[in-house]
Amino acid sequence: MHKEKQKTRLPVTEAVILCGGSGSRLGAIGLNCPKCLLRVTDRPLLFEHLSLFSAYGVTDAYLTTGVMASRIQAAVRTECLSLRAHFVHANGTGTGGALLRAQAELPKNVNKYWVSMGDIVCRPDLGTMYKKMLDLDIQAVILGVHVPNSSQYGMLVTDEKGILIDFREKQSSGGPGLVDAGFYLFTRDFLSEFEHRRKLSLEYEVFPNVGRVAVVRHTGIWHDIGSIWRLREARRDFTQSNKQKENKCV
Repeated sequence: MHKEKQKTRLPVTEAVILCGGSGSRLGAIGLNCPKCLLRVTDRPLLFEHLSLFSAYGVTDAYLTTGVMASRIQAAVRTECLSLRAHFVHANGTGTGGALLRAQAELPKNVNKYWVSMGDIVCRPDLGTMYKKMLDLDIQAVILGVHVPNSSQYGMLVTDEKGILIDFREKQSSGGPGLVDAGFYLFTRDFLSEFEHRRKLSLEYEVFPNVGRVAVVRHTGIWHDIGSIWRLREARRDFTQSNKQKENKCV
């Protein structure tokens, strides 16, 4: 089992992991298993995220759940975790609505918190994201990754300082581009104008319409397993990567 190496601990001790995706594009697999419990490595994605956050000093993770919430809760309760897991029911609220529900559960003195999409394969440098927020004195940092075909993702357009100037949702024209990689650092005030909303989309309603948001570029392994072919691609790439490592050790 993979064990995350200890990172530089950061003064951000809460994280929210959005685990409520329906998995409708995963066929039979999605009907029987929440996306966050699918395996690309030797353990479910959710525990990869929890391990990453714990290595950076997170002590409490808030898991927003929708369909198959009981499956997620049961899996977490049987795992030996190095942080506390809290469950927030957020079925049918959208990504932004789920985040608002989780934020309401955070201790009142918490000003900054991490967020990740539970169906992302990625081990970002959270320290770089934290430094970016401090250096630019802003309310939100998005992790971005360059992909050869951006047609299935929201494209990020930034200025020379890495400030987001446009968020273009899925466009059929595609082509290479910088896209939303599914990891974020937010301040509590970032969503303040949306607090009255029950249902809200980060991708369609928040990011395209807010003020200063910074983007940090990720250059390592990254996969979005939202569809069956993306899941297969992620598993294939991980298997090939392991084989290459084994060959180097021979």
